[in-house]
Amino acid sequence: MISRKYLTALIVVLLLSLAGCSKNLSEPTPSPQILDDISERYLSDYDYMIDIIENNYPYLDVAKMVTHKDFETIYSKYRQEIMYVETDTEFFSEIVQPFLDEFDYIGHISIVSKEEYDTQVNLLNKLLNAGEMPKYGNYLLEEYSLPNVRKFYDTSFKQVANKTLSVEDGKLYNQNLDFSYFPDYSAGYVSINSMLAPDEDDSDAIKLKDFFEEIDSKGYQNCIIDIRGNGGGNDYYWIEHIVLPNQRGALSCKSYSLLKGKLSTSYVEAAGKTIYPITEFPIHLFPELSDQQLDSFEYYTISETIIDHSSTYPYSPSFNGQFWLLVDGSVYSASDAFARFCKETGFAIVVGTETGGGSGSFSPMVVSLPNTGICFRFSPTLGLNSDGTSDEQVGTIPNVQASPGEDELICCLRTIRTST
Repeated sequence: MISRKYLTALIVVLLLSLAGCSKNLSEPTPSPQILDDISERYLSDYDYMIDIIENNYPYLDVAKMVTHKDFETIYSKYRQEIMYVETDTEFFSEIVQPFLDEFDYIGHISIVSKEEYDTQVNLLNKLLNAGEMPKYGNYLLEEYSLPNVRKFYDTSFKQVANKTLSVEDGKLYNQNLDFSYFPDYSAGYVSINSMLAPDEDDSDAIKLKDFFEEIDSKGYQNCIIDIRGNGGGNDYYWIEHIVLPNQRGALSCKSYSLLKGKLSTSYVEAAGKTIYPITEFPIHLFPELSDQQLDSFEYYTISETIIDHSSTYPYSPSFNGQFWLLVDGSVYSASDAFARFCKETGFAIVVGTETGGGSGSFSPMVVSLPNTGICFRFSPTLGLNSDGTSDEQVGTIPNVQASPGEDELICCLRTIRTST
């Protein structure tokens, strides 16, 4: 899992549109030969992207099952539209981005926007200068530093008008935390809108610790953490701000992931992960996984999150009562990782409805297209649940499941009342 030294795995997708809906009539119309040359350039990049996806993207079969889409038809559709594209920004916004959107973000597959490019490059350089660069960070920075990539993201967007994100669009909250109290249930309550990265707002650490100590001093027996609607962010947030200040001993959580392809394999190895041949995979541990489902994979890897006390956080929890975690179907990625951790370690009782999953995969890798320098990303590993199902198909199932139509908070309070 991602610690303080690890960069954020950003999950916000920024929508881009060309500035202006019509072309300048004074602009000369390209000749057919020029259009042919332009089309060949974009066709080459498009075919390269398809090849990378088919041979390295581990969620392709999952995407087909979840979305019920015919991706062969989708491939052809956007390829035919390339003949109408004349600029790199048009290729970005009219071909690559909508094509990747067809995957519904399964396995974190998406375009890298201008804003995300700038944010990640700045963060990677900060980590590099501070001597805290994760191993795979060098891999990412090298890809972002390629001349054609820098040229595209530094110059091609000058004429692109970016959509202004609302709170609902991007989960860009001014107030990430909201606190309430339920004295009749001896419970404190905090909702967390996003798992912020270390450089976004570390003031949350102080607010949360003060809250935990406050309800503990009042003698409250329960603490409800609400992450419904939380689409993820960075594992650092829940590890550093919630688990470490409240752990009562060492906690660990192990997961298995599958991968394929030379590009994905090299990225995972660059991160310092050990990969094992798929022929050695312990399939007997996963009752819902068949030999046929392993056929398209070449390797697997094992990840283990171990959270132990340190000199900063000895075994003296800020809150000594019972933790409850509220979840729903929009809990994804780093937020789902927290839900899975709570369920497997017993740190909190998970209440609500099945999450959206996405926690078992490795931090997304970035691939640049050779001609245009446009970047896209996806998780190189397919995370497995403990029964062998894909974490993108089946999310974390709560310890206490809310009834259809029942509010998860009401379900939690009812469970607290009946359990005391």
